[in-house]
Parts: sequence; C-alpha cells; structure tokens
Amino acid sequence: MPQYVMCKKHSCPKTKECYRYSAVPDKDQFYNNFSLLCDEKDNYCLFMKIRPNDNIVKSDTKTEIKSTEQGDTNAK
Repeated sequence: MPQYVMCKKHSCPKTKECYRYSAVPDKDQFYNNFSLLCDEKDNYCLFMKIRPNDNIVKSDTKTEIKSTEQGDTNAK
C-alpha cells in the first residue's frame, strides 16, 4: 500500500518506469498530476524508480503484477 501521493500525469515520459505512477493504489489513495512539480526542467524531482519486487499495475490490462515478472524493470 503506497504511503504517499500517487501521480496521474499521463503525459509524463517517465510513466512506464515511475513507481509513483504505476504502484498498486490503496482503496483510499490520494493522487496529484504534478503538472508544475515534476518535469524535465525540475529533473523529475518526484520520480520514483520501480524496483524489483514492487507491486505495480500493468498499464495495458490494469492488473497487478510484480516488477520482477517483467524481467528488466527499466522496460516497464
């Protein structure tokens, strides 16, 4: 269960590798689109890299998976 604000910035180029965007949300999860806080000019300061064993939601089917099942976590 994430203990932080998750991201909903669908246009971000880092969505496929960011845990803040891909984590399995809690039922009462808080979200923000971070439109003025996390971008290239700020060096993606709120970016959280997906690590092995992080529970993430697979974007194309919206199903929960383990990042280690994908092989290379950078490809997600």
